[in-house]
Amino acid sequence: MAKATSFLLFLHLLEAASGFSGYPIGSHRRQGRQRHFSSTRNDNNANEIFVVNWEGCIADTVDWRIRDALEVAATTWPEADDCLDRDDQIWLENKLAALAHVLTATNEDFSVVCEYALAARLLLEEQELDGGRSNGKTGKYASKYHPQQKTEMSRGRGSRPLTVGEVSANWRQGGMLRDALQVRYHCDYKDPMPVLQKNVERLRAKQDSMVPRLTDEGIPEILNACPQKLIITVDHASDLNIAATTLKATELKFRIVEDVAEAFESKNEAALLIRRRETLAQIMQHAPEKSTTFVIDSSWTTLQDSIDLFGDNIPRFGSVGKSNVPHKNLSLQLASWARNTHPSQHAAATMNAWTGLVEYTDFIEMLSARVTSN
Repeated sequence: MAKATSFLLFLHLLEAASGFSGYPIGSHRRQGRQRHFSSTRNDNNANEIFVVNWEGCIADTVDWRIRDALEVAATTWPEADDCLDRDDQIWLENKLAALAHVLTATNEDFSVVCEYALAARLLLEEQELDGGRSNGKTGKYASKYHPQQKTEMSRGRGSRPLTVGEVSANWRQGGMLRDALQVRYHCDYKDPMPVLQKNVERLRAKQDSMVPRLTDEGIPEILNACPQKLIITVDHASDLNIAATTLKATELKFRIVEDVAEAFESKNEAALLIRRRETLAQIMQHAPEKSTTFVIDSSWTTLQDSIDLFGDNIPRFGSVGKSNVPHKNLSLQLASWARNTHPSQHAAATMNAWTGLVEYTDFIEMLSARVTSN
């Protein structure tokens, strides 16, 4: 009994000394981030740069990507289009949407639409090999991820289609499924990626004015209220004009820039920029001293690749830390509201010492310096 009392007293003293009173990790980080915001905004010498990815953070691109991917896949592989019933394709759209968090472009030469198209080709072939056995099923999974129109089952054993979880776990890791598909679905024994990209560009040239919807109706107000430097990035040149169209609808003052140096020339306008592998490092170099660059992104892969910019430093409160550029801070945040993210990535971003998970209400506070109630 005495030992238990001593241990409880020790915990009480430890909490009092550290200021920690049992808040969950997310709440503790959020408080630290708010302390950082309040301290920097009261410092006249402080500067903040916000680097926000258009994909997922500003525009909900998932359905738009899927629509384009099905057209591109049909053009590239006509035999795949023969496997799809256009009147019963919601199952395919549901599967692609569930895989959106792994369908990220890692090569600057190719749009993410190419990734969606490659996945669509796989899912169509898997369903064809099923021979109609899963069609019309009413289970929680099958009713969402399999065709609902019953067809005559083919003879033979057939094979069960890969599940969303199996494809997700093995897309780039594990079974390296994506790399195998790039070889399997060749175009006349050549890499299909350049062909897919050419078909994406052809689609963009003749496409109607349909653009992705914003992630939230409050996005225009949030963007226009940002008093600090705002840089909006897109992942590929083929998305630039579409992104500009969505931003014009918000009445945001911005201009399309060629490079990072040009993005910092105007203090009164936001900048729309194609993100390259070295873009964030260049932003850190151009940022003024004693500044903090906040990166809000929907790509967990991109954030992981950016961790090296912290050097040997580990962020403290609110995932804000010293970068490898002297006198400049950095924060890497995964956007929780982006549809092309996944709860597993949210957990990874929260537990990673160099990254954080930003909620939509925090995003509003960050950009507009306005406190919102939860």
